[in-house]
Amino acid sequence: MSRYWFLTFTGLLLFAFFIPCRWWSYAGDGHLQDSTCISPEPRFALKLGAVDLSLSHTYTYTMKGLPKDRFGIGFRIVGPTFEPQVPHNPSHHIGETKPINPKLRLSLSNKQGQNVINMTGALRHDWVWSYTQGILEEAFIYGIGEEKKIQTGNQTFTYRHIGVLADEGWGTSFTPRSSGEYYLVLEVIEGDPDAKNYQIELEATGGGYALL
Repeated sequence: MSRYWFLTFTGLLLFAFFIPCRWWSYAGDGHLQDSTCISPEPRFALKLGAVDLSLSHTYTYTMKGLPKDRFGIGFRIVGPTFEPQVPHNPSHHIGETKPINPKLRLSLSNKQGQNVINMTGALRHDWVWSYTQGILEEAFIYGIGEEKKIQTGNQTFTYRHIGVLADEGWGTSFTPRSSGEYYLVLEVIEGDPDAKNYQIELEATGGGYALL
């Protein structure tokens, strides 16, 4: 293959690969960041801004034109940085200690008036705290729904989500419709005064693609 045809073929491949990655046009609250379609998950991060979980309060958001990828809504919490000389210990991790425990309700509905997410509970006990080893002061907190364990063989099992709502809503995750419009409400039912010591932002993450 000549150099000309090689470069032409390569250019067409790149065009076909990257152009579909940016078909979406977000127009709701917050700022949608796209790390491009060849990044590891999550590809998208919808930053909805800081929230105060120390006092009872209600926040409302509108989300329009999300990419049609599964999204999980949760809280990114950042606390004080630990001193470098402190030996690594999982108990030092904010995702292990779960230092705040406000009671929250997170609900999401679509333009058709259907319930998509309806999550209520205490942050420490009813939500999942996920984190990365080595990043002690940060965690992402999200909710999961109910699931049923189903035996598929003598020693094999699978799990089936139950109580799934509209737009595949389960826990605090859902799959947006094309050109869909969604209304998100965060209600701090009982605040935790200790939340004042942490930087907390509401965020929705989704999508992603990893090159193998």
